[in-house]
Amino acid sequence: IHVGTWTNWSYGSIRGGTVTLPRPDGGLLTAFIALFVTYVGTRFWRLLCFTIHTALSKFDAPQDALYHQRQAVLRNSSTGVNGFMTYLQLIWTWKIHANMQTASRRILPFISFSSACFMGFAVAGIFSSRISTNVGDEVLITGSNNSGFLDSNLHRNMDDTAAFLTPYASQLIVARANYAQNCYHSSASAADCQPFVQTSLPFKAIYDAPCPFQHNMCRSQDSSLILDTGLIDSLHDLGLNTPPAYRFQIRRVLQCAPVIQEGYTDVRRGSNGTQFLRFHYGGNVIYNTTDITYDVQDREKFSDSSVLAIPELRRNDADTLLFFLSSNSIIFSSPIDDLWYSSHTPSGIKVLSPNMETKNKTYFSDDPARVLGCLSQSQICNPNLSKGQSCTPLSGDSPADETIRQVFGDDSLSDFTQWIASMVANQLLNVHDIVDTLGSSSLTSRYKLNGGLQSPLPSNQWQLEVQHWFATHLTSLQWIWVEVATGPSDSSVEPWLQRARNPTEAQMYRSQKVRRTDYTNFSILGLSLTFTIGGLIVIASYMAEPLTQCVQKRRKLNGYARLEWISNDMLQLQRLAHEELGLGQWSRATDDIPVTKVGDMLGVLDFSDPGHPKLKAPAMTNAEHGTDSDEDKDEESSDSAETAVAIP
Repeated sequence: IHVGTWTNWSYGSIRGGTVTLPRPDGGLLTAFIALFVTYVGTRFWRLLCFTIHTALSKFDAPQDALYHQRQAVLRNSSTGVNGFMTYLQLIWTWKIHANMQTASRRILPFISFSSACFMGFAVAGIFSSRISTNVGDEVLITGSNNSGFLDSNLHRNMDDTAAFLTPYASQLIVARANYAQNCYHSSASAADCQPFVQTSLPFKAIYDAPCPFQHNMCRSQDSSLILDTGLIDSLHDLGLNTPPAYRFQIRRVLQCAPVIQEGYTDVRRGSNGTQFLRFHYGGNVIYNTTDITYDVQDREKFSDSSVLAIPELRRNDADTLLFFLSSNSIIFSSPIDDLWYSSHTPSGIKVLSPNMETKNKTYFSDDPARVLGCLSQSQICNPNLSKGQSCTPLSGDSPADETIRQVFGDDSLSDFTQWIASMVANQLLNVHDIVDTLGSSSLTSRYKLNGGLQSPLPSNQWQLEVQHWFATHLTSLQWIWVEVATGPSDSSVEPWLQRARNPTEAQMYRSQKVRRTDYTNFSILGLSLTFTIGGLIVIASYMAEPLTQCVQKRRKLNGYARLEWISNDMLQLQRLAHEELGLGQWSRATDDIPVTKVGDMLGVLDFSDPGHPKLKAPAMTNAEHGTDSDEDKDEESSDSAETAVAIP
């Protein structure tokens, strides 16, 4: 996984700037952002207080106590919450000493802006986490030396292929079928269906479509199934994180219907007397009826085969697929009206009901095997072009390289278009690949099969089977891009690994997004705005006072407002109180911290009236009295001498 900065093109070149960190480091950054926003809130309050205090400062006439208290709160409240609470106390206390309307008019604005300030930054602190959550949990795969796709032509040793490549491919198909079973339904959990950027790829299902073949070939003329993905986007749906020029869209369409077999079969008898049913749809498929498990086979894409489907099943704009289902010796616990599983023939075998009291009739399949015909189509589109020019025509599963190049046009994208064509043609598992590999395991009816006895099935079971195959096919469409970026998980198949053949392919292998919960993403735009605006507020709060002083001195402006701000500081108010009593020799009277001479004693509280304490000069010691008396005597003698001289 790439740790650091990258661009998530799902959000564009500006909003998509992203920083990815491991979750522990991301937690630290999230906590720091929250603390920073809180600190910025305190500095913004300080700047706001200085501005309002200066604006309200009055030097042309004496002011009442409420004015001075209001100014003192502005000067000494460290946060908006502190100011809000103090102003509430002010308005509550002054209502018994002054007209409530007057006090409210003078204090309520301060309550309003202090509450707005602390509530605003409280909300900002909460929403600062959106710097992380807004960009989601998508991370970028860095690619590796093993990035690439498997090509069976690279190593043609059949023994090695059978020993390593074929089992590996089968494991992948089983994994994809399991994913489709678990994640391609409405109640699937995104947390359980990782790592793809989309839990599942959407598709539209039409259950009552007309027959896709010649009308006399379908068992029903109005119950065919059409599954259509619409345009699947390489960025938003498949997670290929590329700029607009390297985006593409893909569409998959599957049309299926059970087909008739009258006139297209014959029965042959073997030398040992065993009967075989042979189908004639463009190539011979032969079944016997000795097993007690389902057998499902497919006829691979006739358009790519030397054997053509019969004209009744053939279309120039699609690949024809035929799937043969044999129920063999399976018995059904009830009649099945499904057109592919159709079972109404009494078996003569009765089974006990669950309560062991009655015996139920059972049934055999109506035919040794039944046929499901499908048309598979694919389309590649360039989202950067206008409609009508942006897509290849709907055709078989692998659109021709030339048509893809025509859609993308730009010669500089030739490596890119070649890569797309190669991936779709060679890496994407089509429906016939899935059924051919999984066999009867591709059927969902097996979940209701126990010991050769099939529980009841719905009348649209064949449609459910096709939907499961199609979901597995779409899972493969999601999987292949991640797999080529990470490389095969089994080193034994490396002889078949086709690594990047050019810089474009290498870049594509470094452009795959997946979803991971053990990493945290942050928006670079969000971080930049937060730290820039917050930093400016902090700097302004520290620079406001010295800049005001500098401007006033240069322009020789009245400095009363600035001096009032300084003097209303808690420590300066303390200085003023003691200095008014003549206590202490003070300096730094316009700085943040006033000081006295070392050893100066200040006033103490006079609590003779506990309800009204005030400052008083401290009582002097005897030594202090003696020293002071001698000095006083010297001063009196001097005064007497001067007086004596003055007498004529």
